Amino acid sequence: MSKKRKSRGIQSSALKIDGKFVSDPDELREIWKEHCSQLYTPVTNSNFDEIFTAHVESSIPKYERESKNASYDALDNPFAIEEVSAVCVQLPNGKSPGPDGLTYEHIKYGGHAIMSSLTAILNDVRNIEIMPSSLPLGDIISLFKTNKKIRHDKDNYRGITLLNVIGKIFERFILDRWMPFLAEKGFPNSLQCAYQREKSCLDASMSLQEAVLHNIENGSKVYRCFLDSKKAFDTVWISGLFYKLYNLGI
Repeated sequence: MSKKRKSRGIQSSALKIDGKFVSDPDELREIWKEHCSQLYTPVTNSNFDEIFTAHVESSIPKYERESKNASYDALDNPFAIEEVSAVCVQLPNGKSPGPDGLTYEHIKYGGHAIMSSLTAILNDVRNIEIMPSSLPLGDIISLFKTNKKIRHDKDNYRGITLLNVIGKIFERFILDRWMPFLAEKGFPNSLQCAYQREKSCLDASMSLQEAVLHNIENGSKVYRCFLDSKKAFDTVWISGLFYKLYNLGI
């Protein structure tokens, strides 16, 4: 199945670095390696709240210790093979594999033996509460963002990580188990349209337009603020994310 997937151009055959074009494959690999290394390295900024940063960083070890004794009924229940089969049959086709070369199709059409083995693996990981080092592994590829940008500028590429499918399936189950709890907490906010089922940018656009028209009709001033976070997913403050999740109850 992997061999049948159509290949497509991902990266430019040359990049412009310091005013010079680089096309040597070995040099390009080093450039991309350094680029990704810098991209995923936590940044510092004088605008950061140093006191709050120190508080968050010092809280994480404490949260980790407390989490070992925490329990949540939805996670304490083992996965059933019927549950695993029901989720796996809905996995999308045509997705690229991770480092292990496995695709969703291998799992979906593997039959009862695969579902039984997968259920056992997922439950073992859940029981020991340790993620095997191979599950979160992924291959990073760089996709050109849009034809309106310059192709030989490395900053115009979006890094995409192709993860091993077993790890992605396990994360899917954990998320599904947490969703009822998150819904009770009112998270995410009902006004959020991104990454929400049956919502899109059209919903956000309509809400914005209606809010603007409503205020104009009432003679009120309207202030709009648009925030475009550059490389938002790549530069997430991991400790800050864990801090928020813990205080949310996760």
